[in-house]
Amino acid sequence: MPWRKYTPKKGKHGPIYHIARGVKVRQDEQRKWRLCVEKAGQRSKRTIGPGRDGLIKAIKAGEQIAAKLNHLAPTVPGQATPRETASTFKAFSRQWHKDNAGRWTEATIGRYEEILRLYIHPSVIFEKRLDAIGRRDIKQFLRGVARRRSPATVEAVHGVISGIFNEAIDEELITANPSAGILKTVLPPKNQRNLKAPDPFTLKERDRFLARAVTVATPAEVMILKVMAFAGLRLGEALALRDRHFNREE
Repeated sequence: MPWRKYTPKKGKHGPIYHIARGVKVRQDEQRKWRLCVEKAGQRSKRTIGPGRDGLIKAIKAGEQIAAKLNHLAPTVPGQATPRETASTFKAFSRQWHKDNAGRWTEATIGRYEEILRLYIHPSVIFEKRLDAIGRRDIKQFLRGVARRRSPATVEAVHGVISGIFNEAIDEELITANPSAGILKTVLPPKNQRNLKAPDPFTLKERDRFLARAVTVATPAEVMILKVMAFAGLRLGEALALRDRHFNREE
């Protein structure tokens, strides 16, 4: 069988067969065999199929591609295959976003694209190779974000960075996630975040605010603002109100 020429490694969803540098066959979460190719920092994936037939076809296809790339060399059983060259974080992140978009909602796709575009890609740190970025780099970057943005934004940016590194681990481009557990060194404990002294409207300010709202907002929006002003509700609490929450008998 063709796979016996290659010594598999353990992957997240099953064995991984390294055909040649930049060419490997692995299983996805549906247990289907997938051919993965990396060339000049660009990555592509093609799902072949499940079971033994899928594995045979995937390995043969990988060998054909490796031969075209002049990377195919005889593999000795038990001998490690040359390690793939890690790409830059920025290049890998673009492929990560593209490869995973099919399992995300439209809102998530947009949110991750925004984080990459506004925070991650402009930073020179992420021009480095994946295996050249250390915990100090990540910590300094996140602290810079924290000086300008809310803790929730810092958490979201960190989540994207961590997800990209985890994908790189699955692809065996790196062996550890340098962003793991680092958020607690950047942000204060959750119960100490966003602690601001209360600064409510005075009665005069409240009345001016509601008078102005009548001239620019719809009747429904004015009602929401009045409920918030007189009941002391935050926006999220007001928007969560439903008819069953009101007691009309009192």
